[in-house]
Amino acid sequence: MFEIYIPFLEFLKEAPSVKILLEGIKGHPLTQLGSCEKKSDFIFLDFRHAGIFGCTNYPCPYPDKTVMIDYYDGAGAFPGPAPKVLAYFKRSVVEKPILAFRNYLKFQQLDREIIPISYCVKEGAAAWDITPLRDRPIDISVFFNPDSAGCRGKMASFIKATFLDKYKISIGYCGAGGEIGRNTIQKKYYDKILDSKIVINCNPDLYEGDWRLFEALSGAPLVMVDKMITPVVNPFVDKKDLIYYDVNNFGGLASYVDYYLNNLEEAQAIASQGYTNAFTNHQAKNRIDEILSVITKKK
Repeated sequence: MFEIYIPFLEFLKEAPSVKILLEGIKGHPLTQLGSCEKKSDFIFLDFRHAGIFGCTNYPCPYPDKTVMIDYYDGAGAFPGPAPKVLAYFKRSVVEKPILAFRNYLKFQQLDREIIPISYCVKEGAAAWDITPLRDRPIDISVFFNPDSAGCRGKMASFIKATFLDKYKISIGYCGAGGEIGRNTIQKKYYDKILDSKIVINCNPDLYEGDWRLFEALSGAPLVMVDKMITPVVNPFVDKKDLIYYDVNNFGGLASYVDYYLNNLEEAQAIASQGYTNAFTNHQAKNRIDEILSVITKKK
C-alpha cells in the first residue's frame, strides 16, 4: 500500500484537478492518503503548488518522492518544482495553433521528461441509464454558442447553419460553467448528452484536452472531436471509439454527421465502444495507475 500526501489539502480539495487525485487515491486498491510528508511514500503536487493564484509556493523538501501532476491549461511547465521533482505529469503538452508538441528544452531550458496525462470521467457519471441511439430525441448536440470566439464558435455556427432544417439539433451552453461546471455533475447537462445521438466537441484554440470530451463519452452518444496528438494510455481510436474531424475541413465533419445519422447501427457500435473504453480505462483510479507505473520505477 502506498501512502500519498497532498500538501495544503483542505485549501485545495475542491480544485477539479485535485479531486481527480483524491478520487483516484481513494478508489485505487494500492493507495491511501498519507497524513504527513515525511512518512508518506509519495507527495503529489497540483499546479497551484507552484505559487500561482495566490497559493503558497511549495518548498519541495523531499524532491526524491515528490510528483507534479499539472492539469493547468497552458503548455508551459512551472519552473519552480519542475527541475526538482521525481516526475512531472502534464495535461497540456501541445502547441495547439501548430498542432505540435511543445519543445520544453527550447522554450524553458527544461531538460527533463514531461509525461502527458489527461482528464478522466467524473465520479458519479456512471450512474445514468444508457438509451440506444435510435431512441434518443436529439440528433446533434453542440455545447458551444455560435457567436463564441475561436474554433468552437465557428464549429457551432457551421453545424447550426448546415443542419438546422435537416435534423433536430441543440446548440449552445447547458448548465453552469467555470468552477461549478468543472466540480459538479450537472443533471440538466448530462440529460442532454444522454438524449443525443451525436455530441460534437472541439478543443480550445490554444491547448488540447478538456472535461467535455470525457463528459460526452460518459453519456454514450457518438462523440465527434477535432484531431488530437497528445499521447494517451489506452487511446480513443478513430472510428472505433469516436470520430475525429479536421477543424480546417468542416465539410468533412458534415459528411460524418450525415453518414452516421443514416447508419445508426455503425454509430451505435462506436458509441458503445467509446463508452466502454472510457469507464474501463479512463477513471481517476486509472490515472493513478499511470502515475504509479512511472514513479515506482524511478524511486
